[in-house]
Amino acid sequence: MKEGLAAILMMHTAAELSSICGVLGLKTLQKGNDSLDQLINYVCPEGQVIDELVDKVMENMWEGYLLTHLLTHLLTHLLTHLLAHKVH
Repeated sequence: MKEGLAAILMMHTAAELSSICGVLGLKTLQKGNDSLDQLINYVCPEGQVIDELVDKVMENMWEGYLLTHLLTHLLTHLLTHLLAHKVH
């Protein structure tokens, strides 16, 4: 889950990531990588993903990035499945 969340967060601009940090009460940073690391550490405070914290981050994400990520993975898996089971 951590990798998927990071992938979606990486689609955001540095300003968007900083804004999400601000809404969650975290330090607002303008460097994208710093904000990204801070958000990942927020949802995994002791190395374990806390679902409730993931929900809080996702509530503040731009939905377009989430849909893009989900559709990309869905289409990738669908095409992989179709090609693997192609009738010759």
